[in-house]
Amino acid sequence: LGGALRHRDFCLLWIGGSMDNIGRWMDAGVMGLLVLELTDSAWQVALLFVMRWLPMLVFALVSGIIADRVNRWLVIMVVRVGSVVATSIVLGLVASGYVQPWHLLLASLALGWLYVLEFPSRRSLIYDIVGLRLISNAMSLETISFTIGRFIGPLSAGVLIETSGFTGAYIGLFVGYILAF
Repeated sequence: LGGALRHRDFCLLWIGGSMDNIGRWMDAGVMGLLVLELTDSAWQVALLFVMRWLPMLVFALVSGIIADRVNRWLVIMVVRVGSVVATSIVLGLVASGYVQPWHLLLASLALGWLYVLEFPSRRSLIYDIVGLRLISNAMSLETISFTIGRFIGPLSAGVLIETSGFTGAYIGLFVGYILAF
């Protein structure tokens, strides 16, 4: 277990990535529930998720080329800043009571573009840091992080919405994305 974690840079990338994974799944849950509350429409919720994953369909090949040719740390930092900015805009709209479904659709699309850009860069950076000998160990840790995020993210979303509303949930997301940065 400790092989890849002995690399300081991998540790930082893995911890930040773990927080980002939790935020990604939490964000999807919060946005979906908020769209459902605003519209009472399953169609609008489905459209929200189409917007989130459409960039993966359209941009996946290009994002791999970017990961091969651009500084991977820089790509990850840009994505993390973008996540903070998008979340803070939605937080402001939710807190002020001005949020509309189209705001969330645009935010979901923006976050989708950011995530598709980050996926290959982070995976390639893992290899750059740990090398061939520890790549299996590092990718296993990455998979664990991704899987745990799938559990903790939606659970956190539900708990925060239940205890402090959508504004509290977006504050939690904002703080999580700041910490991931």
